[in-house]
Amino acid sequence: MATFLNGVNALPSWGPEIDDKVQQYVNDIGYLVRGTDAWCYRSERYWGEKGKEVGTTRIATLFLEQNKQGLLTKEELEAAMVPYS
Repeated sequence: MATFLNGVNALPSWGPEIDDKVQQYVNDIGYLVRGTDAWCYRSERYWGEKGKEVGTTRIATLFLEQNKQGLLTKEELEAAMVPYS
């Protein structure tokens, strides 16, 4: 989000008429991304019935196809992690 907002703040000016159109376009992109983020926690597609909890805490139990118990080895967990920046 910070990268997006920094990019928006760094946009040059092309004059009032074009600036208004660019601003509307950038707003629409932001709404699309934010809406998609909200949807993935409200639908049951990704997190099942725990979507609201995962969306609030950003903590999820990872399940492997062969291991439905929700238990991972240290190596499996490290391989599944995405760096947060």
